[in-house]
Parts: sequence; C-alpha cells; structure tokens
Amino acid sequence: MALGTSAHSCLREHSLLSCAVNIPARQFMSTAADSSSLQAQASDYQNVTDFGPARLEGRVLNRYLEGSVQSWLENISALAQQPDSELIYRMRNRIYRVADPLNADEQLCIKAFKRPRRLRSLWYRRRGSKAARAHQYAEHLYARGAGVTEPIGYLERYEGNRLMESYLVSRLLPETSDLYTEMNFLFNQRPNADDFVRLMRVTAEACRVMHDAGFKHNDLGPQNILLRRYASNDGIDWGEVSFIDLNRGALKTELTLKDRAEDLARLRIPSHFMGIFRQIYFGDQAVPAAFSRHEQRKRQRIMWHYHSRKWRHPIRTLRKALAADSVPKNLEISSGKPDEQNAWLWDPWSAQPSVVLKGKDRKRYRTTSDLITTVVSNLRHGLRIRRHYKARQAQAYQQPVTMDNRLGVCVEVDGQIDQQLKLLRQTPGLRVLVRVYYHRPELRTACYEAIQRLHKQGHPVAVGLIQSRRAVIQPEQWQAFVQDVVRQTHAHVHLYEVGHAVNRAKWGFWTLDDMQRIWQGIAELRQSYPEHQFLGPAINDFEFHYYPPLLDRTAHLVDALPGHLYVDRRGAPENFQGRFSTLEKCLYGKAVADAWGKRGFYVTEINWPLKDTGLYSPIAGTYMRPDLKESELHVDEHTSAAYMIRFALIAACSGAVETTYWWRLAHHGFGLVDDLNGWRERPGWKALVQFHKHLSGLQFTHREEKQGAIWWHFEGPQRSVTLVHGLKAAEIDPPEGVERMEDQYGTTVEVSGNRLAIDGSVTYLFSEKGS
Repeated sequence: MALGTSAHSCLREHSLLSCAVNIPARQFMSTAADSSSLQAQASDYQNVTDFGPARLEGRVLNRYLEGSVQSWLENISALAQQPDSELIYRMRNRIYRVADPLNADEQLCIKAFKRPRRLRSLWYRRRGSKAARAHQYAEHLYARGAGVTEPIGYLERYEGNRLMESYLVSRLLPETSDLYTEMNFLFNQRPNADDFVRLMRVTAEACRVMHDAGFKHNDLGPQNILLRRYASNDGIDWGEVSFIDLNRGALKTELTLKDRAEDLARLRIPSHFMGIFRQIYFGDQAVPAAFSRHEQRKRQRIMWHYHSRKWRHPIRTLRKALAADSVPKNLEISSGKPDEQNAWLWDPWSAQPSVVLKGKDRKRYRTTSDLITTVVSNLRHGLRIRRHYKARQAQAYQQPVTMDNRLGVCVEVDGQIDQQLKLLRQTPGLRVLVRVYYHRPELRTACYEAIQRLHKQGHPVAVGLIQSRRAVIQPEQWQAFVQDVVRQTHAHVHLYEVGHAVNRAKWGFWTLDDMQRIWQGIAELRQSYPEHQFLGPAINDFEFHYYPPLLDRTAHLVDALPGHLYVDRRGAPENFQGRFSTLEKCLYGKAVADAWGKRGFYVTEINWPLKDTGLYSPIAGTYMRPDLKESELHVDEHTSAAYMIRFALIAACSGAVETTYWWRLAHHGFGLVDDLNGWRERPGWKALVQFHKHLSGLQFTHREEKQGAIWWHFEGPQRSVTLVHGLKAAEIDPPEGVERMEDQYGTTVEVSGNRLAIDGSVTYLFSEKGS
C-alpha cells in the first residue's frame, strides 16, 4: 500500500506538466519528456507490501527487487549496523552511506527518519510520509532531468496507524558538498568573485530547471542544494546539482511568480550575489518587479520566524538547552551560513575586491559609536583644517612648483612584467608604485624581483601594501606580511602606503578599529627604517571626513597622507561634486596633511573607466547583464588621456599633491596599455610619455584663463613650455615666440590662418630661451 492511491494519484496527475508561466526564460537543459518516456520511467518502479520479515511497504526500483538484492533490501533496518555502512548525518534523522549491492563502485544513501508521534503518523497514513513524498517528488524530477540523484525507493513499517520505521534510499553522489560549504570554501580558501558568479550560475540554472518541472521545494536553503566541484579550464567549476530534503515540496501544473519567489526567498546568499543569482535565474534578464515584491515579503516572514523561534517555543528551547549534554552531538554535512561580515572576494576582471553585500545590509555592521566619533573628531579639528584650506586656496597656482616626479604610474606584477619594464624605458626616472597583495602570497617573490629591477632601471619605487578582510581580522599575520615586504624591499623603495581604501567595506573594513588595526607594528618599522616614508590612511573617493578620526589614532605613525581621489567619476576633472572640483579636493587633502604636520598629500590611485571594456571596467561589478547599456560614466581612450593630463596639472601646479599615480600601466578596463588585445599602447601612454619628457626639470610659474582656454606656463634653463587646452572646442591666437607646437601625443601641430584650434586635449607650445 505504501504510497497508495493518494500520493501516487498525485504523481499521475502531474506526469505531464505544462510550465507556461509568462516570465523570461532560457532553456538551460532538457526538462521536458514525452508521455512515453515518463510512463517508462514510472514502470521502472513497483509498489510493494508485506515486504520481508518486517512486513515493510513502499515503492522500489525494479532491479532492486531481484534475487539476493531483494533480500539485502528486506533487511534495511539492519543495514546501518553493517561494517561497511557509515553514519554521515545525525540530527532529527540519520543518513547512512552503504555499498550498492548491484555495483561495487557506487554507493547508496539510506535516510532513516525519526519516528513521528501518533497524530502525525495518522496524517502520514492518509497523505503520505516524509519518505513517501520525498521519493514521489524525486521520481518526478528525475524523470524530467531535474536536479536529483537516482531515487531507489522508500520502505516503511506501520503498526496500525502508527509509523514505526521509515527509510528513503537514493544513489549517493560522491564528492559533493552543499551550497553553504562551497560558498565558505570560496570566501575562506579561494576568494575569487568570478568563481562565485560561476557557482551562482550553476545553482540558479538548476533551480530554474526544478521550477520549470513543476516542483516547489518549500525548504530551499543552501544546505539542501548539493553540488560537485571539479577542475576546469577556468580553474574550478561545479555541476551535478542535486536537491535534497524534498518532502516539504509540492507539485503544481505550473509555478507562478509568487511560488518561485517564495522558494528562492529561503536562499541565504550574500545580498549582492543574490541579486546576480536572480538575474541568472531569469535567463540573464531583468527580474520582474512582482517577483521581487513577493520574495521580499516572504524573506521578511522567514527571518521573523527564524529570530522569534525561541520566544514562540520557550519550552522546546529550554528542553534542548537542558538536554544538550545528554544527547549525541549532531553530525552535519553543511559548514553553515557564511559569515557575511568577514566575507571577501577578489574580482580578477577589474582588479579590485567585489561588493558582497548591498548597501542596506552593509549598514548592519556599521556602529553608532563610530558615527559619533567621526562627527566629534571633525568638529574638533574642523576650524583648524578650514584655516589651512583657505590658506592653500589663496596660494593655489600662485607659487612656483618643480615638476619633477609629479606624475607616476602603478605597475602590476603579473605575467607581463617584462613588457612593462621594456615600455617604461621610454620614461626614464618615472615614479612607479607597485602593489603587493596580502591575499596573493604566490606573487610576493615576483614582486620583490620586479621592485629590484625597476629600481635598477632608475625608477623611484613606492610600494602599496594591500590588505584583505582576513588581514584585518588576523593582525598578527598582517604584521608579519608588512615586515617581510619592508625587509625584502627597503633598499629599493622610498615610500610605503600601508593599507588601501580603508573607508570601503569591500576592502575589508567595517569600523574605525578595523582601520586602525592594520597600523599595528608600524612604529617599530619606522624606527628601523627612518629614511622611508609611510603613508596612510588611504581614503577612497572624496570622503575626507574619515581622516580626522583615523589621524587621531594613527597620526604618530604616518609621514604623509594618501588618497584615491576620483572625481566621483563625474566626467572632466574640472567638474564639481557639490562645491568641490579636483582642485578643491586636492587642496582639502593638503590642508588635512598640514593640520597634522605631515609632509604632503599623495594621490595613489586615479583613472577613468574606458568604454567597451565589459567586465574589466572598474564600475562593472563582477557581473553584467547582456541587455544592459554601458554606464555613461565610461569615456573613450582619447578623453581619458586628456583627463589624466589635466588632473595631473591641477594636482601638481596647485601645490596640493606631491605625486599622482595613475592606476594603472596595463589593464584592459582602465590601463594606459591594453594588455588584452596584443599589448596595445593607448593614447594615455603616449600622453604620459609626452608629459614626462617635456615637463621634467621645468618649473611651473603661473596659470591663466583667456580666449576661452586654460594656459599653464613652465620655465626651464633652456626653454619655456606652455600647455593650453579648452573645456570645449575653441580657437586661439598662439603667442609670439612659439617655435613649434605638438599635441598631447607628440605630433606636430600646424596652425591654419594664425588660429589654433583647441579642445579638451592638451597642446604643447615650445619656446627657446632668448628667442
């Protein structure tokens, strides 16, 4: 009788499901089967009653009802005690791994369900037990190519209406783990965002197949999604997704958006990647608004249910607490939900950490005390900073500035370091900054060798010490890393930037304490290497309100301040963010340095994202939907080159910035060289070569605005150079005494009719002294 007329009539009713829900779809794998194949699948199983000495009933795959195999299965209650069986899971129910009697190379999984109470047994007798329903749904999904391992059968024993024993048998998929465990593996051992997106894709597509087969899981937590990890051309990949704990599910002729949303709402995946998961589920298209509303409501109810459990069931909670030492310890397969606060992933496409949590979720880990501390510190130091800012503002462009070492470039140590060193021979003496990553220990020796080669080639070298979240929570290991880098490189380096973007959660920082922690041990290094400068804290974007509270803690450890001073990526460097353009931001950074008596302000990262670079763009965010247009913040290569030179002019000639380092020399998404398409020198590299070649050794004298253009004047012992550009297209009269003119790439410019056409690109006007 086993499943009898009730449950298996349901299976027959849904044997030919039509999933016509009107949502964007993509055929990930074959989920449809014709009626003959489904009938053949159903005929592979047989209902059994009075099975074996225990008089079991249920439903079993036919080939396990033959000869000695049937005798083996008849004694299922004793199989767990066999020498070759292994207990692999123990909570309410138990799961055993046993050898497959039909194939010595494979194994089966036997799930022994806990005996239910009498009332629930009566309900199971009428509607089907957990084992009966789980097998029914597995049989249904397996017939349609959805994600389950081969169901072997289920067997159970009733005494009257009391369920005494209940077993579910399925094929064991070896070397699998659940989605929680795989997420933890990536966060803790292989922090690669591209791998994480690949994991989301495999899982989302499998969920879509399951739903398109007309099955709603109703307990779709990551612990109930098994996958197999394997090596691939991309490093690692996943496959053979298998859904388990199916007994709470439901078969429907078609799943509505609400059904799908309620199922996926149970997935506890970090919110940024959950957003990617949803888009992949809908065929890499936009998520329907109705789906998002249903999911949000269901997720809120689930979280309330989870957090209120101890209040709703106080007696059960107390009983468990009192019996904690007297019951066997749980044996679990899953490693549990990842620690979102310490989750950290590196995006290899854009060469930066990936966002893991959305903004509203990040707020949970910010503290009110930090907010108060920041406000108080800015109030304490605000007037002093303002005085220095006003003084610097009055002096901007009014003082002579030596142009040596004002524009540098960041060099990434990778498989193309030889090409980069060869290219840098075009710019002798150019300052370079090399990043050494805590999370990439395999590259450290190569970094040390590259630093030595750059120094030998005549480049002043700075080093950026780049942390991960693990470095922040393991300060002793971070200190050992910093000490090793300084010890190995100090003979070839003049400046160290300690920590990176300390105001960004994706770089590993949540609190002021986190930000301060990476500076432990620096005092001893400064004593050991007094001739070196140590820069910090490095603030990303124009969020300078972080400087005062951090300098209250670290001012005695730093020599100068660094900033990653993007213009909020609002276009031209002259554009304003509120009342601040690049000029005002640089002056403010310099004012903060002055207020604490530091040696200066450095811009250690700046670039503009380039058009048509896809995931390599620094604002792409690990995943891009094919149907989305590229952000308007991207610029073409010539515009990026012009912006770089104009930013460097503003930063240096205002007297605010010691050195600006362009991030970076070679990268497809924002580099001066496109390293993806045949090592192609972009206009930006040619513009930097021109800037370095003609302004090194000169002194800025003054700046003026006339004829709709901006003029930058430089003097040297032998020559005078003027750089001129507009903020829009215009024509100007070249001044007298100009002997030749070149554009920002070094190409000679011819004047037509004594009028010079200019635009946002820089034109060089050369005059020899005495002419």
